[in-house]
Amino acid sequence: MKNFRSLFTALAAIAFFSFVPSASAQTKGVLDLTNCAGGGIQVTLTDIFFVATSSTNRGCVVTGAATNLTTGAAKVAGNVTGEILNLNVTVCGIFTIPGCVVQDFIRFASQPNLHFDLSLIGPGPNKANCSASYDPFQASCGVFVAAPPGLPYDSPFYLLATTTGTAINLPIFGQVREGATVVGSFIGTLSTQEVGTTPAAFQRKILTGGMQQSTFNLSLVVTPTPVIRAGGIVNAASNQGTTVSPGELVTIYGTDLSPVSSGLQLLPNGAVSPLGAGTAVLFDGVPAPLIYTSPTQISAVAPYAVTTSTRVQVLQSWVVSSNVITVPVAATAPGIFTATGSGTGQISLINQDGRANTAANPAAKGTVVTFFATGEGVTNPAGRDGVPTSLTVLTRPVAPVSVTIGGVAATAVAVEAPGVVAGVLQVNVTIPAGAASGAAVPVVLTVGAAQSQAGATIAIQ
Repeated sequence: MKNFRSLFTALAAIAFFSFVPSASAQTKGVLDLTNCAGGGIQVTLTDIFFVATSSTNRGCVVTGAATNLTTGAAKVAGNVTGEILNLNVTVCGIFTIPGCVVQDFIRFASQPNLHFDLSLIGPGPNKANCSASYDPFQASCGVFVAAPPGLPYDSPFYLLATTTGTAINLPIFGQVREGATVVGSFIGTLSTQEVGTTPAAFQRKILTGGMQQSTFNLSLVVTPTPVIRAGGIVNAASNQGTTVSPGELVTIYGTDLSPVSSGLQLLPNGAVSPLGAGTAVLFDGVPAPLIYTSPTQISAVAPYAVTTSTRVQVLQSWVVSSNVITVPVAATAPGIFTATGSGTGQISLINQDGRANTAANPAAKGTVVTFFATGEGVTNPAGRDGVPTSLTVLTRPVAPVSVTIGGVAATAVAVEAPGVVAGVLQVNVTIPAGAASGAAVPVVLTVGAAQSQAGATIAIQ
């Protein structure tokens, strides 16, 4: 049997980044806010709430030249004065799904029907006994220095070293309303810079309840309400299917699904995070691990707890929901990853010599080749949502697995890909002597009662 561990790099390219770009573009609105000359806002670091500096007990802001926001009848351009209210957002639970809402975080007198409601900022540390480093048992105390920039789970800040000090950024999320109607979500960054302070020194200041004296600038991207298209939930490998199996990697197609494109993020325990740049996918209310997000596509891992049928929705900013799509659940729904990510044609397959299988590099009969799939259903030992499969204990599908190549039965060994998120199946197959030769010999994977997609092929000498 081939060494399973050596295939992780190939699997990452196959499974995690089999992204099929969509031709449609996303319409975004941008809200760029700076402090008014007569006063702006400050942020206390202990509880993360806004402190107004103007005499009206409001944080005065003015829109910058980059602002270009149109939503329904409301329009906001540059040089428009607004206000940020003095709101303590610690009333919202940390990463509550769906999140709570603090109404009228931002408002403009010229657009009284337009409301920006805050659902999350940070979250920031709010315990007096926080340590000076990340403590997984006190997640709300977590403070990270990002290099390169990134947003680890439960981190309230990006802290980036600059030539003069430290750049401080806090992510914020919320919803946009026109009157009582939610029309979209926003994701943004509240940012400032502290001169003469290193990231480590600023981290200590946060954890000891220090005060950030600089005023903050605020930049938001506004995204319309997400929509999952009809029939838009498919197997991530085959790009086909009308059912979902436990642990299956799926692709969700739609519009305005995520305000930004983001890749896989890991939790402190090494599991794949269900939270990607302000976007979540819920299966019956359970957040699914996210492989990537984009405006038109999301790849997620269906929770192992799904049964009979499951209600799928995309959630932005922890408050703005897409339409809900009900998908039948099958015990197995196998799909094979292909080289183009389309689900048809050349399989993403590794020959026995370690090179990719192609028409120019066909596999010899009698050799062992390796490909990857998803949709194999429950496993033994049981898979855990988002958790990498064991490197030491081989995990196998409960349902029987078989493979044919050109219609000829092949000897196959199938296990969950070690060290990779649960739900990815690695199949080692010996090419039978009786298989046909050619550049596009069909391969069919059967798991339980279900077969993989038609049109997946291998090149054989």
